[in-house]
Amino acid sequence: MRLDPEPKSLDELLDEEDARIRAERGENSMERALTPHLQELAARLQKTLAQYEEEDGV
Repeated sequence: MRLDPEPKSLDELLDEEDARIRAERGENSMERALTPHLQELAARLQKTLAQYEEEDGV
């Protein structure tokens, strides 16, 4: 067994696995581009809802 002269980092391996899973699910490039933005929007919405609940005493 030969050792890889330039082994991949854990981040590289995780990126490859993520890409493989996305390809299996049929996710397209537009969905990949929107994912970070949608995650940020969801976090902002959650924060805003928590503020409203505090104000209303829910």
